[in-house]
Amino acid sequence: MRCPPSIIAKYLKNYTTNDVYEILKDMGYIVKDTIGWKLTELGRANGGKMSKSNFPTPIFDPENIIDKMIEFWNNTHK
Repeated sequence: MRCPPSIIAKYLKNYTTNDVYEILKDMGYIVKDTIGWKLTELGRANGGKMSKSNFPTPIFDPENIIDKMIEFWNNTHK
C-alpha cells in the first residue's frame, strides 16, 4: 500500500511531513512546482506514483521508501 509523505512521517519518530517532503526532494524523487509536489522520473523508478485524488500527491511504499530515506540521510549527514 502506497502512502503520501504525511502518512510516512507518522512512521518516523521526530519527523514532520515537511521533513519527509524535503528529504524526498533532496533525494531527487520529487520536485515542487506552482501547483504542488510532482514525482520525478527517479522517484517513479524507485516505486513512486501519483495519487488519484483531486489534488494528486506523490505516494510511496512506506517500507521501501523509509529504508531509502534512512540510507540517504545517513550517507549525507555523517
